[in-house]
Amino acid sequence: NFDSAPRLRPVVVLIGPNGAGKTTILQALGFLGQMVRGGLRRWVEDREWSVRELCSRVIVKPSLNFAVEVTTQQGRFLWQGELQYSGLRCSHESIKSEGNETLLFQSGGLCKVENKDYDFSAVEFEGSVLSVLRSDSLSERLREVKALLSEIGLLDQLSPERLRRPSGKVAHLGFGG
Repeated sequence: NFDSAPRLRPVVVLIGPNGAGKTTILQALGFLGQMVRGGLRRWVEDREWSVRELCSRVIVKPSLNFAVEVTTQQGRFLWQGELQYSGLRCSHESIKSEGNETLLFQSGGLCKVENKDYDFSAVEFEGSVLSVLRSDSLSERLREVKALLSEIGLLDQLSPERLRRPSGKVAHLGFGG
């Protein structure tokens, strides 16, 4: 017996042959969500990866550029920046509204959130500066953007690498195994 119907989200189905990139897309989305939550090194280690596996094998760069469009009840926003592989930390990032208003700008740890200035250059964090900004200190617009981005998770319940090992050599199959 429900007082209200559960909120259902649209379903996206990825279909394709082996090696087409379905898992890679999901891993990239999960990684972006983890950038907002922080703790990237542990996220990588939990998957038995190394940081260098995050790097492109085609283009050799010390960083990852990203851009994500987010739609909330407050409107559309663009979160973009550059994550340095060496510290798993964004060297710069911004969040802009649909009208091109800058809500958050961070470069080298110096951060402007709407009209407030912060210095995170001496603060240790991994991922986005959003991971260290308290939600109760943000405007409703930024709070919604942060909440939506931090909800992005990776449902990699069974580790593909572990599934490929001979059955007698696997003690644990991953988060769901």
